[in-house]
Amino acid sequence: MVKRTSIRKILALAAAFMLLSVLVFSCDGSSSKDGRQPPTPPVPVFPPVVFLADKNTDDVFELFAAFDDGKNIIRLSGTLTAGGDVIAFAVSSDGLMVAYLADQQTNDRFELYVVPADGGTAIEVSNLSLSASDVQDDFQWSPDGNFLAYRANQVNLDNIELFTVRPDGSSNVRVSISPLITNGNVTEFKWAPSSEYVAYLAQRTNLIQVELFNTRPGNQDNVAISELPIGGGAALSFDWAPDSSRIGIQGDLVANDIFELFSNLPTGSDRQKISGALTANGDVYDFAWAPDSSGIAYSADQDTDTKIELFVSPPDSNIPNRKVSATPMTGTGVADTGENFGWSPDSSRIAYVADQDRAGVFELFTATPDGFNNDVVSDIPSFPVNNRNVQDFYWQPDSSDIAYVADQDTDDKFELYTSPKDTKTGNRKVSGSPMAGNGVDEVAWASNSSRIAYLADQNTGGVLELFSSTPDGSTNDRVSGALVAGGEVQSFKWAPDLSGIGYIADQDANDVDELYASQPDGSTNTKLSGTLTAGGDVTAFEWLP
Repeated sequence: MVKRTSIRKILALAAAFMLLSVLVFSCDGSSSKDGRQPPTPPVPVFPPVVFLADKNTDDVFELFAAFDDGKNIIRLSGTLTAGGDVIAFAVSSDGLMVAYLADQQTNDRFELYVVPADGGTAIEVSNLSLSASDVQDDFQWSPDGNFLAYRANQVNLDNIELFTVRPDGSSNVRVSISPLITNGNVTEFKWAPSSEYVAYLAQRTNLIQVELFNTRPGNQDNVAISELPIGGGAALSFDWAPDSSRIGIQGDLVANDIFELFSNLPTGSDRQKISGALTANGDVYDFAWAPDSSGIAYSADQDTDTKIELFVSPPDSNIPNRKVSATPMTGTGVADTGENFGWSPDSSRIAYVADQDRAGVFELFTATPDGFNNDVVSDIPSFPVNNRNVQDFYWQPDSSDIAYVADQDTDDKFELYTSPKDTKTGNRKVSGSPMAGNGVDEVAWASNSSRIAYLADQNTGGVLELFSSTPDGSTNDRVSGALVAGGEVQSFKWAPDLSGIGYIADQDANDVDELYASQPDGSTNTKLSGTLTAGGDVTAFEWLP
């Protein structure tokens, strides 16, 4: 069997072959007529990238791939019918294939296609049997890249069902349970990290009672996971354990309108209630698996109806069920907006935002999963300061530090800070100072923890630019290039090899969004999307691994 490799590796091998050819050519004594050797082709700074844009024709959105730092751009999507557009796409985990959704053959009839990431003929992999059928835009690759899952009214116009298909279009199978009630739909699905299963929510018997099922790709061997015994009960949300061993479910599966947390094996057996006994009118609001699958954290008004607190349970029992947030809880508890709690990548601690110590002042805390070692890590000034809050937080990938956004120093000016994971001593502001505008908007760590990138109106109020900083704040660089008047950065993503950060911005012309990349220190600012037609814009992009 031929070993699959990434597009970037293929390009690197090709560049090496070209260089070897030049060396052999030189050693053979050959040269140009003036005695100079042929130039060595430059090595690209950034990986290839796939992007969606109306690049060739205004308001006709097509899919493109850019190689050699934007010098070589190919169209991936096939020829579109009049009025057709590509509306969504997804890159396979190995970077060799791209799936996209388009009304390519018939206007307003959206079908699913797969194309090699380096170009070629796109294959239509959905199998719509009805003229009014459509594929929905939430299709997903399996983590191993062997299947695509998608929702469509492919067989019955009155039902959006779940299908899986191989990238070559074979094994197209309706995998969701059938029949569904008229107008009943599969509403959500998630692949198991192992790719062995795909779980989904569906309205099988009535439009109110949403049930959770699990099946294997390419098969309709459905098993019921939620097992609703009551009329009106519903599975509201679910998620796989990172090791695919169990599925967590939040819903009113036992008593109507009492929302609890459960977990179940993928086979449908061994359903266990994970949340503890709830106080009157108590509910579970949200949950998250530990990255090592050792436990589940959840927020609930379990002990007191007026306070949302944080708990941790084993993956298959509510014994021992531990409260992680501190007691007593001074305010209303764990925040119900933004990033309110999350595990460190190494599963050693849980961070959460709560008005635990001061009512109405939401600070950032971390604790060990056993409920001990509860520490405040944000550094919001003490009384009489009011109206200061932590808005979001972001664990460093190596779990040593945690970053957060807060109006810690100035009311309503949200800046970026980093802190050790278990103390506010050593708390540092890493966004530039002074902050000209209202603050930080989007944040992402480099996967090796070396830098943290963010959008902010740091230099000019109301103008979002892209910056990156070292975790200690000692080095802060503007990553985006100089913006035209009225321009700003819309979104960004780290390159998988961390060679740079890609971003969409109207950098050169106001209201013309193009794709750029810079190295993490802001050097080598490069336009990757090439020349756009008048009125054209880049709307989305993904790096190829």
